[in-house]
Amino acid sequence: KAVPATEAPAAEPSEEAAPAKAGAADSTVFVDGVPYDWSLDQVKEHFVQKCGDVTDVRAPTWQDSGRLRGYAHVTFASAKAKDKALALDGSKVGKKGRYLKIEPAKAPSEGKTVRPEDVEGKRRLFVKNLPYDATEEQIAALFKTCGKVREIRIPHNAGRSKGFAYV
Repeated sequence: KAVPATEAPAAEPSEEAAPAKAGAADSTVFVDGVPYDWSLDQVKEHFVQKCGDVTDVRAPTWQDSGRLRGYAHVTFASAKAKDKALALDGSKVGKKGRYLKIEPAKAPSEGKTVRPEDVEGKRRLFVKNLPYDATEEQIAALFKTCGKVREIRIPHNAGRSKGFAYV
């Protein structure tokens, strides 16, 4: 689950803070090697100090502990700030000396498309990435706009949902 960092107060406009012309995707970097004990604010502060204005930080966390998973997407206010971030590739950070791998973010890919003739007569869906506490009623409510839901099966292991279902 990605959680955006809180926004810093807006600074005075400057040449360095000029927005990137081609959009947010062109001013975003992917950062691998983020220390697990950092918070979103620490990630943002690291890049603000070294590169300039950061407009957004997205980093997934572990469900059980809430700690960072070790990677993030950082969006900058300018292409110049993004270039400074790319120059930090291979730098050492954190108490345990993790090395950051920084590269331009890839554009989100389009999902796989399915031809109507491939699903003709098929009625069962595999739905993954469900919350462990999702109930059959909640899942049925999500899919009721698609038609009549005949059956929902949520596999369990040791009394706990596995996080997916068949609808």
